[in-house]
Amino acid sequence: MSLSDFLKEEFAKINKKKPESHKARYNPKVRVGHWNEELMLREEQLKDSQKLKEKEKPLEEKFTKRKSSLCQEVALLVPAQFMSFGVICQIVAPKVDHPKSPSGLVLSVLMEKQDYGFTNHLPEGNLISASPHITPRARNCFRICSSDGRCRAGDKLMFGEPFALATAYNEERTYFVASEVPHLHSLPGRCKHPPLRLTSSKNMYGLWRAEPRDLALLDTPVPVGIPLVIRHVASNKNLSAEPSCWSVTVFGDECEASVHTMLDVYRQPTPENLWTFVTYRQTT
Repeated sequence: MSLSDFLKEEFAKINKKKPESHKARYNPKVRVGHWNEELMLREEQLKDSQKLKEKEKPLEEKFTKRKSSLCQEVALLVPAQFMSFGVICQIVAPKVDHPKSPSGLVLSVLMEKQDYGFTNHLPEGNLISASPHITPRARNCFRICSSDGRCRAGDKLMFGEPFALATAYNEERTYFVASEVPHLHSLPGRCKHPPLRLTSSKNMYGLWRAEPRDLALLDTPVPVGIPLVIRHVASNKNLSAEPSCWSVTVFGDECEASVHTMLDVYRQPTPENLWTFVTYRQTT
């Protein structure tokens, strides 16, 4: 027999179809330790998954509790004519024309599930969104505070006077709405504009002032329910809703809120830059 014929026979034996009994993963020749190790590995994976579920359960409970507290309804029952310090209000952009926001957009506190694994409070730098859900709730109501820390409850807010926006719900800490002036290491929002965030310290980045559309009204009381411009003191840019940037959140679809001046061809602020203070709204 030639060498080539011998190799052909050997290759034929190797490629010959194995019987059905050899298709099983383990056969009598396999040592016991092989399948025993795999069984132990599966048991370890099951234990790890159970530990992970037990670890995530407190986080889920904490997140659910925080979400329910932010969604508590707030009674806005101050039918005032002018804005005053200490008043709880909503800040609404009523003229934004978008199918998702037929009643306008309201500034609201946003929350993300992963942010609550390290703290029992709202995390520093928590984002603020413009939400189409305008029912007064803890997350979309704010208190007008003085810029210097003095107690000025009851004093009228004037056009051009700096003020701070503080969260209005029951919290051990007070947070203020702020926006950092862009710098080399700052993170812009999805619309490439400085986003709004919560901060526990009152500083220049958390100061705002109401600007009238008619400059003759400067130094006069700020009316309630009248569209006006809210300007960021540090950057001298307008508070803006971003109806072109929507995101899916735990509260539904909401758009971004930023600091960005938008003007039309007549150099007038667009609806995204026009806001009203709402101090009275009946809840159903």
